[in-house]
Amino acid sequence: METLNSRSRLTRQRGSSLVEALVATVVMAFGMIAVSGIQGRLRYSGDHAHQKAEAVRMAQAEMERLRAYVALSRSVDVPEEALVFEEIVSGTKSLDAASTTFQLSRAVANLEDGSKEVLVKISWTDRIKDAEEPMEMSWKTAVARVDPVLVAAARAAPEFGVGQRRAQDRHPGIPTGARKLDASRSLFKPVPDGKVALVFNNTNGMVTGLCDVASGTRTETLGEEDIARCTASSEGGGYLLSGHVLYALGLEPDPGAASDAVVPTSLVVNLSGGEYPSAPRCFTDASRNADAGVRALDYYCVIAPPVRSSSSGSELAYSWSGRSELGSLPLASEGYRVCRYSDDLNGDGLISNAEHPASYSKVTESLSRQNFLVVRFEASCPAGQRIDISAQRYRSTVTVLHQPSS
Repeated sequence: METLNSRSRLTRQRGSSLVEALVATVVMAFGMIAVSGIQGRLRYSGDHAHQKAEAVRMAQAEMERLRAYVALSRSVDVPEEALVFEEIVSGTKSLDAASTTFQLSRAVANLEDGSKEVLVKISWTDRIKDAEEPMEMSWKTAVARVDPVLVAAARAAPEFGVGQRRAQDRHPGIPTGARKLDASRSLFKPVPDGKVALVFNNTNGMVTGLCDVASGTRTETLGEEDIARCTASSEGGGYLLSGHVLYALGLEPDPGAASDAVVPTSLVVNLSGGEYPSAPRCFTDASRNADAGVRALDYYCVIAPPVRSSSSGSELAYSWSGRSELGSLPLASEGYRVCRYSDDLNGDGLISNAEHPASYSKVTESLSRQNFLVVRFEASCPAGQRIDISAQRYRSTVTVLHQPSS
């Protein structure tokens, strides 16, 4: 009996059979396959969620870009890279991302009130869908036709005595293309291929320095090293007088659409009312707006006014007076006539310094948009049109005769 029981115990203590091992292996294999499938699905779901989030971000960025237009139409005052309302049109573009390439399409329809309805659609191909059946999301928005100048004026009180918007939170007399170096200074090359850069005080718009720089440098590449050896424009700083010279050489010139070829022109400022530390220094450039399809001559004049001492002994800039004129133009028959854009914009019955008078009197700030129009001598300076909000006309094109003065 003992021998039989021992054998029975030995039989029960033997290992698993081969069949049992195979079954366990198969069950484990199916489990691993299931786990691998779940991991793959989780990874795909993660990619898909990331792509949808990226598509939403791109669509929101595109709609914000369309709403952030800086003007209603393209003009010499608008930087080349900035968007204007009339250029919001249908189009497509590709946007590369880490896991796929997005196709952004924009369908634009004009509404009766002048605004635009925009349908933004973004499509992409993920790892499961093929190119014939891409993923797709779409959004619809409306872009109102409102001049940004009016929006800015409604949100902020006029500063520095003028009701102009403060681009980049600095004085409106500083050129829009100037590079903001920091909170207090901006840099600008009046002639892109020239060797002079101007340093501006962002608060009061005064030119605090003139710098000698390499001709190959551009405004957007200027930095601290370029102004390390700048010389002061004057003891108390200088004021900038800037604007555009437009050309309309037909028999019936249109001051609102002047874009004829630039005629060689210079700018001269004749000062009066005192002794000045130096003569005005003027720069002209006809290349800055060419890429935007606008032909005009830009001018920038740095005027160093007399200075006076304050009670504390420091030097303070005084005012300047004088008259700006165009030179190098024959002002006679078969030649040209010079008009200036000038209008009583604030309705006080006077033409102030900012509104481009025939002669400036006691100027105490940098002035921009002091524009001229050159026409054939046989033509008259066009009357143009005044600002009319109800007619959605937000820019004055009124001109008056400037040269010859009689």
